[in-house]
Amino acid sequence: MTGIPTNSVRDSPDAGSPGVEGSPDGSPLPVTVVIAVPGFKTPTRDIPGVREIVRQAIDVRGEVVAVRSGHNKADTGITAERLTPDGIDPVEILNPPPGCLTPHLWQAGIDLARGSIVVLTLAGLTPAEGWLRAHLDAHARGDWAGVGGPIEASPAASLSDRAIAVSRYSSFLLPFEAHSVQDIAADNASYSRAAIEACRDLIGDGFWEPPVHARLADLGSQLLLSPAPVMHHTISTGFGAFIGQRLSHGFRFGRDRRGQVSAGWMVKYFVFCPALPILLLARVVMRWRSRGRPISRLLALLPALICFNLAWAVAEVGGTILAVGRSDKSTSQAGDS
Repeated sequence: MTGIPTNSVRDSPDAGSPGVEGSPDGSPLPVTVVIAVPGFKTPTRDIPGVREIVRQAIDVRGEVVAVRSGHNKADTGITAERLTPDGIDPVEILNPPPGCLTPHLWQAGIDLARGSIVVLTLAGLTPAEGWLRAHLDAHARGDWAGVGGPIEASPAASLSDRAIAVSRYSSFLLPFEAHSVQDIAADNASYSRAAIEACRDLIGDGFWEPPVHARLADLGSQLLLSPAPVMHHTISTGFGAFIGQRLSHGFRFGRDRRGQVSAGWMVKYFVFCPALPILLLARVVMRWRSRGRPISRLLALLPALICFNLAWAVAEVGGTILAVGRSDKSTSQAGDS
């Protein structure tokens, strides 16, 4: 496998971010788990899954950093905590990221991480036994820039949360064999320190998977999707909050098309964009069926899935329109100069 040089990052006593020390005895930390906690009212340690993440991190001599955003529009601050078996140690964020979406929380956590491997996840996900060791074992067995794992809806999750899990993670449902991929979900992903540093300039506006994974591919590095590190989606901040997230992320997805697609592609896109919600739903259904799962188990989730897809589609089209407008304006200004 070619790609990012595997230099002495893992053997260095300063295996974390620049200027950040490793463990108290001077040895490098093998792993930092960064938990994004967007908009939860519940204290971090009381969110399902967090205690299990801490337990697994301690078992491998790692650390856990949780980064929280406020649970209402008036609370725009971001706070960080290092979670230990004995409690919580607040951590100062020296350079707060410019937003409170999940990628911005990951960014802040990455800046605080001291591990040779950085694992990203989301509050409300509960790891299966051996989840963290599976991530570390995958990195140890191969020179992977990143490793992703499956995310399944917890049987204990509400109907709304099961729909959220299927909407977000239909690409990462079991069963599947371990294989190289172009994309993994950062909600259950780990990255080598070398991969993080190779993309440092892209993370200043949050850890967004598409540009990071594109950079890693350009460098010749590879991502692994493994069935071993399993996460279960247990709880979220609710239906309305997820709609808001779909709107934010869909708009950014469309906006980031600026300069990346041809005029002909844009014409076809705007002709067929009214069908986008249907196409998104069809993709989820096909992925569900490809895993051998009965459609009957999906029927109760369809109303919520339709709402989520509509929100994404409307926002994506809006972002794409903005991208086209900015491109036209830039072209006009270039012609006038």
